[in-house]
Amino acid sequence: MRINSFFTGYALIDIEGSDIEMLVNKALWEDITIKALESNGISHQAKVNLADLPKLRRLARDTDIFFTVSQIGGLPKVLRSCYNYRVPGAVFVLSLFFLIFCCQCIAGVKIESESPLTSAERGEILSIAEDYGISPGIWRRNIDWDAAAGAIMAEYPGFAWVGFDRDGVIMKVKIVAKAEKDDSLALKGDLVAAKDGIVRSLLVFQGQARVAPDTPVKKGDVLIGGEVFYLDEEGNSTAEPSLVQAKGLVEASVWYSGEAEIPLNYVESVT
Repeated sequence: MRINSFFTGYALIDIEGSDIEMLVNKALWEDITIKALESNGISHQAKVNLADLPKLRRLARDTDIFFTVSQIGGLPKVLRSCYNYRVPGAVFVLSLFFLIFCCQCIAGVKIESESPLTSAERGEILSIAEDYGISPGIWRRNIDWDAAAGAIMAEYPGFAWVGFDRDGVIMKVKIVAKAEKDDSLALKGDLVAAKDGIVRSLLVFQGQARVAPDTPVKKGDVLIGGEVFYLDEEGNSTAEPSLVQAKGLVEASVWYSGEAEIPLNYVESVT
C-alpha cells in the first residue's frame, strides 16, 4: 500500500467539521479511501490518494466539511520539484559533464629524463608525441600509447625505455637512456689452475674450455679461456672472438707430499 501511495502520490489533510463520519462514509461509497484518520482534539488528520483529492473536495462541500492540504508527497511531488528546478539542475549536469571532460583531457605535456636532453631533442620528442595525439586539449582515451613510445625509441636508439604517466591533467613523457657500456668489463680474463692436479669435471659459465675431464694439469695452466668463438655449421670461425671474463666451476684431484720422523725404539706399558 505504501509503495502504491508513493507512485500515485498522496496528500495529508486537516479536516474540520461536525459530521466527519458522514464524509468518511460517502468517500467509501465512491471508492475514496481515507487512511490514517486521527484526531488531535481540534481537527482530524488523514491521508488520501492525490488523485482522489478533487472528489473529496466535492463531498466535503456537500457535507459542510472543511479541510486543508498540509502536505503533498510521493513521486508526483518529486517530479514537480524536479521540473521547478530544471534550469539549475541542467546547469549542474552540464557543469559536471564539462568537468569530467576536462579531467579526461591533456592540459600540458612534460618530458622527464634521467639523462640531459637538448632543446632540439625535447622539441623533436614533443613533435613525435603530438603526431600520436599527445598534446594539450586532446581526449587522452583516443591515444595509442605503445605506438607513440615505439616511434620515439625508433628515432632515438639511445633510449632504453619510453613511457607515459598522467599527473592530474599533465601528461609526463618519461625517458630512460641506455646505460653506457664499461669497456673495462670487456678485458679478457682466463681461469687458471691454482695447483697441480687432475681435472675431474668442468662446467663453463662464460668463456671457452681449454681442458677436458680426467686431464692432468699443472699450476698456472689455463682451464677456461676468456674468449667466445663464433663458428658456422662446419666449425669455421665467422668473426673475431669476443673477450670476456672466464667463469666456471672446476673440480679436480690434487696431491700433497710431506716428511715425518718415526723413532725406532719406543716403550709400551702393559698392565
